[in-house]
Amino acid sequence: IFLRTSVPENITASELVRIFSENNLREWITPLFLLALLFVIGTAGRGNLIASLSFVAGKKSLENYPTSLRAIRKNSLRALALEAGIVLALFLAIGIVSLPLFIAVSYNPATLELLVTLGIFTLMPILLVIFFIREYALLYLLLSPLSVRGAIEAGCTLFSRFIFPSFL
Repeated sequence: IFLRTSVPENITASELVRIFSENNLREWITPLFLLALLFVIGTAGRGNLIASLSFVAGKKSLENYPTSLRAIRKNSLRALALEAGIVLALFLAIGIVSLPLFIAVSYNPATLELLVTLGIFTLMPILLVIFFIREYALLYLLLSPLSVRGAIEAGCTLFSRFIFPSFL
């Protein structure tokens, strides 16, 4: 997978936009498709791995233990539903942080670098919290009979109770 234009190590935002705009959509379809496929395979495999390791949690008779194709499919679909919700939340958070940045840059383009840096520093804690909630919610989703929403709520509760141990 190659782009027509090589990307140098030190690049400005305007040069990066120029490189991306020079490449047509057909050049981006294959890498995006491969990334999406790897995401789906990784999520499905991870969900079934967590369910198959349920003996560590002391759960001997899980209905979603991956011994049948139906259980494997159910685990994969539940894990994909959780991941889709998390990706939607990430896009929403990025959109909420980016909208004021775009408005401010449209009035004063010289502030682009500073505002992007501040936006990244604003998004980092949000992304970290979403990462931990996703991890806990995936465990709850596959090791208990909770729905996706219930697993996310339980993951949020667990993270809020044990914030400092989570970071260790």
